[in-house]
Amino acid sequence: MIMSMIPAICLQSLNEMAKNLLVAQGIYKPFIWINLIIFAFFPVGGYFLIWKSGWGIAGFGIFKFIVEAINFIGIAILFKYRAHPE
Repeated sequence: MIMSMIPAICLQSLNEMAKNLLVAQGIYKPFIWINLIIFAFFPVGGYFLIWKSGWGIAGFGIFKFIVEAINFIGIAILFKYRAHPE
């Protein structure tokens, strides 16, 4: 389980640091939309990657990585268009 989660955990660490920087700059409302997109992915990803594929824990690692990748893409877009230049 740990081996399948390492990439997702690394990406989550980057996401949390970037998210804290954006919140410190006063940018917090777009995270509602990012979280809604992630929440909409949960039934699809949970069913197909974990249950239907039969991958089990490895499927959960892939699922968690995709969730963190969606979060990373949202944060990258926020950095490009909403963050302060410094």
